[in-house]
Amino acid sequence: MLGGGYSYDETVAGVGSRLQPQQGYHPRGSWPSTPGSPPVAVGDATANPSMWTALVQAGGQSLASGKHMTTRAFALCATQAVATAAPVVQTGDPSATGASSTTLAGTITPGGLSTSYVFEYGTSLAFGAITTPDGAGAGQSPVAVSAPLSGLIAGRTYFYRLVATNSLGTTSGTVHGVTTIGSSVPDVQTSVATQVGATSATLTGLLNPNGQPTAFTFEVLGPGGSRLTAIDNAGAEGAVEPVALPLTGLAPATTYLYRLVATNASGTSTGQIASFTTSPGAA
Repeated sequence: MLGGGYSYDETVAGVGSRLQPQQGYHPRGSWPSTPGSPPVAVGDATANPSMWTALVQAGGQSLASGKHMTTRAFALCATQAVATAAPVVQTGDPSATGASSTTLAGTITPGGLSTSYVFEYGTSLAFGAITTPDGAGAGQSPVAVSAPLSGLIAGRTYFYRLVATNSLGTTSGTVHGVTTIGSSVPDVQTSVATQVGATSATLTGLLNPNGQPTAFTFEVLGPGGSRLTAIDNAGAEGAVEPVALPLTGLAPATTYLYRLVATNASGTSTGQIASFTTSPGAA
């Protein structure tokens, strides 16, 4: 409700000409009101008022019996216009990624119109598959959306993007990628020993758990036979990470052979053999 007012035509019933009150015709206001007598003002911008009341005053004109003057009141009503637009889309990062499943995510601003969305996905940029269509509402604020994927291939990279559509158009988000966890033995590489002293050294290597919980140790061969370092946990990431374990109780001025060994549910991997020589002991 934006405003209101009234009009008057000063028509005397049964008389063809218009009459002008000798002392003028005085508007006294108009307002949204409630039913009843007297009417009660409820104020501008009242939603759907049941009445609109106007007051006028005329003076100086005597009307014969049966004659009258006409006053008309009106209200100006409007519905607020809502700006609409094609959806705004942002592809998000995946979550809960396993060997055969993941959950895709993103945000959509529907643009004030009923909006639906899907995720396009596949092992190439041609995608080739979509998730089940779902709705994002018709609001003007960003909405978080997601879709689960299952039946994926372990250790495979999938490309995906969020796509949303309303009556004003279709918008595609940027392309993201997700790699499912691979079911394979760890990848290992023995590295150079560090902090080598007369009786101790730190053995190092590189390890990729390939998405499964992985334990590792170092096999050491020297005087007195072979032995193992302590066993440590390398986690279950899908990326290469450095690992290291200390070795103590060594003989001075002695050469030792060693290699990295890692184990997960898929099996055990051993790195190449490397060597180091401890420094001489005190004279």
